Amino acid sequence: MIKVAVIGCGAMGLMHLHCYKALSEKVQVIAVADADPNKTKSAVAISGADTKIYSDANVLIEQEKPDVIDIC
Repeated sequence: MIKVAVIGCGAMGLMHLHCYKALSEKVQVIAVADADPNKTKSAVAISGADTKIYSDANVLIEQEKPDVIDIC
């Protein structure tokens, strides 16, 4: 399983989350980051309730250690 973190939950970030959801057998979105809490709520609605939310991308990277960082 590839652990992905998405940084930036605007239109492109949400599009990427939909793509990762379609690949859910091989990819797991473990965390999302955005300064706007409304955008992270939308992201979690797509990626799943167990996705962690961060307002700071650097903290996300340090704490979660994702295999892939998708900067949108």
